[in-house]
Amino acid sequence: MRTIRDNTGFSLVEVLTVIVIINIIAAVGITIYVGVREKARRSGMTEIAVGSKSELQHWLQSSLSQKNNIREIDTNLSGNVDGSDAENGVLYNKVAALYTAGRNSVLGDRSPWFDIPLWNLNDPPIPGTISLTQPSPDKLKVVATGKNGEMITQYDISVY
Repeated sequence: MRTIRDNTGFSLVEVLTVIVIINIIAAVGITIYVGVREKARRSGMTEIAVGSKSELQHWLQSSLSQKNNIREIDTNLSGNVDGSDAENGVLYNKVAALYTAGRNSVLGDRSPWFDIPLWNLNDPPIPGTISLTQPSPDKLKVVATGKNGEMITQYDISVY
């Protein structure tokens, strides 16, 4: 008399079904992750660009002050206004250049998409960066762009 062995394990169809289900879940999860990551990068760019508005306004006002020989701005971004900071007269028509250099070199701001400095003086802006230009001594223009060069946020700062 023969005994029939109990076959334990999974059939090929069952294994393939599980693999297909895992691949579908992974595809959906990766797509959602990439979308959330892109949204976070864009939000970060907006937050940095808009967050710098009041600071840039203060820099611009000091650059146009009649008090040329005093220091009102932390131009070296050390956290204190001291003797190593530039005087108001030095800031005249150089706010964009000094601010951009400080943010990139001292604070180390980098693009969330590329391994390049976050701030630049280019017009049109470099994709994935924040462009800060000074079209006139009393005006600044800020443009934040996304990975593909699309504008995320833009504003002007003027002293009246």
